[in-house]
Amino acid sequence: RLLFNRETDFRMHYPHLPALTPWLSRFIARCRSSVYLSDGDAMGDLTLSSIDLHRQWIADADAQALMNSGSGGLKLYRDLQTFERDALERKLLARCGIRYSELSADEAYALEPDLKRIFTRAVHIEDSISIRNPHKLCAAYAGLFRQAGGEFRRGQVSAIRSEGQTWTLIGDRGEETAERLLLCLGAWTPQLLSPL
Repeated sequence: RLLFNRETDFRMHYPHLPALTPWLSRFIARCRSSVYLSDGDAMGDLTLSSIDLHRQWIADADAQALMNSGSGGLKLYRDLQTFERDALERKLLARCGIRYSELSADEAYALEPDLKRIFTRAVHIEDSISIRNPHKLCAAYAGLFRQAGGEFRRGQVSAIRSEGQTWTLIGDRGEETAERLLLCLGAWTPQLLSPL
């Protein structure tokens, strides 16, 4: 299913396949229930901690209006087959101590009366934050970052150099240094970091 782009969680762009093959091989090797649950334990700790942090940031950004008034989030299923396929995800939620409830279609519609009547099952994840407009929330977070003295810069980075306690970014804007560096490149991270 993954390799034929039949999943919304994973999309393969085949022209990039040669460059992605090492990463993709490791990814596929880790696609086992035991690895999913083990990795999920670590992610559960991060996620639960991040909920409190997000609540604080939302308050600091005065963006409480962007949070849905109900508690938690609702994951909706159009067919029973998909709901049953996601049983491992619910097992992980329980394992991480995240409160959730499996709902029938009628229970989901009672919780959210304006839903289209196209769903067969739902999972209500009580220990989750539901946001009305993620774009506006990101903009509010960006405002907090700027208020704290942060600055956004756009540019093409072609190389990174580590120099003691600092990092040097080399790109179309010349060279810039930073004390901290956060990379969010997914499969392309090794390409940029391999010279280090």
